[in-house]
Amino acid sequence: MAGTNAVLVKSALLSLFQTALAPVRVEDAYNSRLQEREYVYFGHIGGPQQPLVFRAGARQSRLEDLTVDLHIEVMKPSGTTVDTDLRVTAIGQVVEELLAADPTEAALVPVVPGLMAVWVSNVILTSFYASDGVAATEGVYQISVQSQLR
Repeated sequence: MAGTNAVLVKSALLSLFQTALAPVRVEDAYNSRLQEREYVYFGHIGGPQQPLVFRAGARQSRLEDLTVDLHIEVMKPSGTTVDTDLRVTAIGQVVEELLAADPTEAALVPVVPGLMAVWVSNVILTSFYASDGVAATEGVYQISVQSQLR
């Protein structure tokens, strides 16, 4: 039994999103060297767990509620933030619909033991103009993941 499913969840979602969002680059963490105009990467992962307990010498299962930050960045040299907002939300819609199609994510269960549900629970959009006049938007899609740790 692992102390958390965070690493397995991130790995499973990475694989799922790399396939679904192609040709958009999807990576497991921020890469500051990239100059991509459309870029998706994972940020913070964390959340509460029920306390670990032992009964009759054996570990008891416990609930873990993780929140996974998925960052979607779009930059457009000759556009407006409305353009980049629309593109971020179009990419985000693919993520939302992919997870909504099967909230229990049966395909991910073999990779993440005890996985019970996955869904988009919050969205934060930040629009700005970069110093060189490039329109940009960052969307943070917060994905809730509920699993039973054994």
